[in-house]
Amino acid sequence: MQFTSSNHSAFITSSAVIMVPLILVVAGKQKLHFTQIACIVLIAFGLYFLTNTKDNQPYNVGDVITFFGAIVCASHIILSGHYVRKTEFLGLIFYQFLFATIISFLGLLINNGINHTEVNFSPTVINNVLYLGFFGTLLCFFVTVWAQKFVSTITTAMILSLEPIFAATTSFIVLQESLSLLEIIGGIAIILGLITYNLLDAKSGLGSN
Repeated sequence: MQFTSSNHSAFITSSAVIMVPLILVVAGKQKLHFTQIACIVLIAFGLYFLTNTKDNQPYNVGDVITFFGAIVCASHIILSGHYVRKTEFLGLIFYQFLFATIISFLGLLINNGINHTEVNFSPTVINNVLYLGFFGTLLCFFVTVWAQKFVSTITTAMILSLEPIFAATTSFIVLQESLSLLEIIGGIAIILGLITYNLLDAKSGLGSN
């Protein structure tokens, strides 16, 4: 988020939706029809227009990092959907957050040791961490994993694809962020691809698997 906008982050993160079926295809767990492949190609073009809006402009490092984060997110959705049906989901959430806390704390110490900086404990930073930790992460993660006990992995990913719509609206109202014409075209292509894929998924009955 230091290198890219909230709009870019949200739209690129939504690409996790198409990565879920692609990973399942590679793993031999699912097959894609031609129309579904066309939707994935449309989303790929949307991502290209969204992240490469000027001639000869290199990709934003924040966009690249977010894209790899989306791959991790897609893998996590698949694994959560698999294990939540085999174990007690509260324990699953607890251990994931426990290890995430330990690793993040170690990362903080290592980063501060390398850069010789002190941890900022200002009220603003603490409030941001509490909000992102409890509401932006723990609550959302809890609801997502709990819901995967009742809906399929693909359906979960499709619902998460609504993120860029809410992000674009919120960033426009709160941060006054706007998109260029090419970015708008890219965003529309992504949304159309996601919606169409979702409709094809529901029609084919994959969402009930």
